[in-house]
Amino acid sequence: MRWETLRNKFLRDLEKELLSGKVDEEIVRLLEIINSSEDFFTTSSCSGRIVLIDVPENGDKKRAKVLKKWHREISVEEIASSIRELSFNWILWFSSQQPIIDVSCKSLEGAIDLIKIGVASGFKDSCIKSISENRVVVEIRTSEKLYSPIGYGGRVLIGESELELLVRSANLIQRRGKNRLRRLTTSTEKYIKERERTER
Repeated sequence: MRWETLRNKFLRDLEKELLSGKVDEEIVRLLEIINSSEDFFTTSSCSGRIVLIDVPENGDKKRAKVLKKWHREISVEEIASSIRELSFNWILWFSSQQPIIDVSCKSLEGAIDLIKIGVASGFKDSCIKSISENRVVVEIRTSEKLYSPIGYGGRVLIGESELELLVRSANLIQRRGKNRLRRLTTSTEKYIKERERTER
């Protein structure tokens, strides 16, 4: 599929997601900046999230179920209330994940530039995800995350003090992630504007 055709398809899909409110508000500005350049388009993104997920014992991701998620910091009371209300059959995992953005780039040069911006903004694991004849896909990400099992077979396995520690750690990861996302947005905007200026 030609670059222009592929790019237009993903931009139409993103527009539908925006209209249905499925895109995290805190990442919308960054997506607008990246997609404003004809040399790039975003394919998937997340501004960071805290998740409760029910995972089969063998780690079968296809059958795993996201039970609750927040794209922000949470309180101990909020998570405790959610755990009481939820039913789970396998291993209940508590997770805090940082922002992640996948970007298709028209050139290897542009892909390398985005990786450099990502790393400088704190996304130390940013890398080239794949290369094909019509695009280079970059993943802007960091390895900082938290995964902890907190329940099994419908029974919660941790107490209040352990939950408080997990929530404090999860919120710190979210705070750092949002700060990195703001730096990335500012640096990417400068880069896109400079790129447009030099190409005129």
